[in-house]
Amino acid sequence: FRRNPAGDDRIVCTIHNTSPAQCKIYRCVAVRVYSGDTMVGYITGMGALHSNDSGLRALYESCVSDLPASDEERDSWLSGFFKTHGYRTE
Repeated sequence: FRRNPAGDDRIVCTIHNTSPAQCKIYRCVAVRVYSGDTMVGYITGMGALHSNDSGLRALYESCVSDLPASDEERDSWLSGFFKTHGYRTE
């Protein structure tokens, strides 16, 4: 992945020129998690956390059993959850 050359915050796939159906369903990045101005992790469309930040990983693990089933509800819920613990999300 790389940053979009248009300069916005989207991440561009370096494998496919267009989005295959499975990618549209998967959504590589659904929620980005920031500590201050630094991105410390992200949640994929399947709900998995990708992060090297041990504090963020522990926080995610503490809530994973409470996550809503639907993608939209889950993404919104996680954003609120992380915000209450001092993180910013996009």
